[in-house]
Amino acid sequence: VITFPAGWSGNENTDSRYKFRLTDCNAPIDWIFPGNHDNTPDGNDNWWYVAEDPDRDADQWDDGHVWKVADHAGWSNSTYDITFSLNPESAYTHHLFPTTSSITVEPVAALTAPADNSSITLDALSSDISFEWAATQASDGSAVTYAIAFIAESGDFSTPLFTAPSGNGGQDNSVTLTHTQLNSIATDAGIAPGAQGNLKWTVFASRGTDSRQATVTNTLTVTRIAGFDILPEAAYLTGDATEAGTVLSNALPLKKTAAGIFEIYTRLETGKTFSFTDGTAGTPRNFNIVGGKLDETAGQASNVASTAVYKVSLDFNTGGVLFTEITQVAFYYPWDQINVVLTYTGNGVWTGSETPSGWNSDTRYKFKVTAGGTVKDWIGIDYRNAEPDGTDEFYYMKEGNNEGQWTGEDNNMWKIPSAFGGWNSGTFYFTFSLKADEPYTHLITKQ
Repeated sequence: VITFPAGWSGNENTDSRYKFRLTDCNAPIDWIFPGNHDNTPDGNDNWWYVAEDPDRDADQWDDGHVWKVADHAGWSNSTYDITFSLNPESAYTHHLFPTTSSITVEPVAALTAPADNSSITLDALSSDISFEWAATQASDGSAVTYAIAFIAESGDFSTPLFTAPSGNGGQDNSVTLTHTQLNSIATDAGIAPGAQGNLKWTVFASRGTDSRQATVTNTLTVTRIAGFDILPEAAYLTGDATEAGTVLSNALPLKKTAAGIFEIYTRLETGKTFSFTDGTAGTPRNFNIVGGKLDETAGQASNVASTAVYKVSLDFNTGGVLFTEITQVAFYYPWDQINVVLTYTGNGVWTGSETPSGWNSDTRYKFKVTAGGTVKDWIGIDYRNAEPDGTDEFYYMKEGNNEGQWTGEDNNMWKIPSAFGGWNSGTFYFTFSLKADEPYTHLITKQ
């Protein structure tokens, strides 16, 4: 429900503040603006964002965390169109607009990409697909919001298989969908795994209560991902090409990052073979690579073209497998742009040392990893930019979105303890650990 803390009648009628309240099986909980707010729309998408009240309760007021309606003339004098969205594929958000029945929407006149009758072979490890169309507007010249819709070849857009708002909270005349999302739509359309079939898509433009379907519909031919019906709960790497050898009980575990998705950083040798299993005892399922895809057969084991350290990525949802060579891991001191290249020592761990001389007093640092020819920063999981706090979690790390001397993610760098006495005070030893059965972490010691 939407709630009006000051009421909506009498003298409080003109108080334009509001919030939301969601009731689960336990009790009602307020949903409010995540930060300090209590003002009218500012033109930014995040003004509309919603979050569960950290107190998990329902109060009359959540001072500073509610919204205000623009051009408010009293709740009881207007009708409003309200959308409250907890779509997991986008930011949790909402919209609230006065209903103006006299305003109509011009339907979208052209769907520009993908072109009509395009064909796509779906692969979850491939780049996302951008769906684009000609912009339109309401009869009063105001902006509209858009939503894309899909149906089976013989379907009806009155009951679509899938709908999603466009980018930028529905304001962009484009939306990006993943291959996995399209595969799910194809599944709902009755297209079998690995088979080819047709989907139809169009766009709805809306303003207030008026929503218009585009005057055109495009056909998209898709070849479904050939994934596994029963996803393994665990995955292991075994074989004489691996660091663990051929004894099944010694097989290397992969890190599970999502349902059916696993990864490991490890060294593989050319001229030898390996395979994947879902267990280390008895008779587990066995997976090899056939035609560049995971295949559950008793066929020939897999191999790599060159001996190297790889990030091995598996997606049993799609059958996808990807080997990305790790050519360098380095400690990075951004102030003086110094790289200390680390050496791979096995089991997903790199180590190294450095005796700094003449470095700046700035104690921040991060790491850089070159994978598949692309350099990415590795940074803290949460906001860091501070000295160690005594917890193991302080040293946990993730791959960043950027790379450079300084980036927008630099608040996630670390600082060495002040007790070390700065960089120019001795020899530092670095450990960079991407062990699959532990959190990705690092350690710096000094002698």
